[in-house]
Amino acid sequence: MTARIVLLRLRTVTHVRSRPFSSPPVRVEWDFVRVLYVARCDRCADSLATPNATAADDWADTHRCDPELTALLTRITKRRAA
Repeated sequence: MTARIVLLRLRTVTHVRSRPFSSPPVRVEWDFVRVLYVARCDRCADSLATPNATAADDWADTHRCDPELTALLTRITKRRAA
């Protein structure tokens, strides 16, 4: 019997849903390695990992950033960039 090797390409599928301008930029991605949907906020670095796509989208729709954390992260990243 001959062994057969199948090479799989890893890729991330990103679904950026349109949301109102005032809401944070939240991305929902499929993580092939962990086999989970990951929702990430670009503004406050909060995230959720779940096997359910609907749960990730719901979290992305209802997520609100903590203003103090967002201000702190903005100040820190601006100092590093300068």
